[in-house]
Amino acid sequence: MNLDAGYDLAVAQDSGATGGFSPTNTTADGVIIFMNVEPGPVGFTITPPDGYSLCNLFAYDSGPNTYDFPVEVSAGSVTRVTVTCFED
Repeated sequence: MNLDAGYDLAVAQDSGATGGFSPTNTTADGVIIFMNVEPGPVGFTITPPDGYSLCNLFAYDSGPNTYDFPVEVSAGSVTRVTVTCFED
């Protein structure tokens, strides 16, 4: 997942990692947390990882990989995204 705003770090759920998260903005099924995202409207694009053809926000969303609505990010908040991808 890519944001069109700056951020310091992205981590994704990883059950094999210490603390349950690894530093990455890629996951096929789970939560991605972006730390210190610049405040304001933020757009995002989901790029499916290798072996996957489509990724959506949340488990039951049927939208495209590029979302045309911005998310408003406030200073001092945590930005969390849940992604579900479907295998080829």
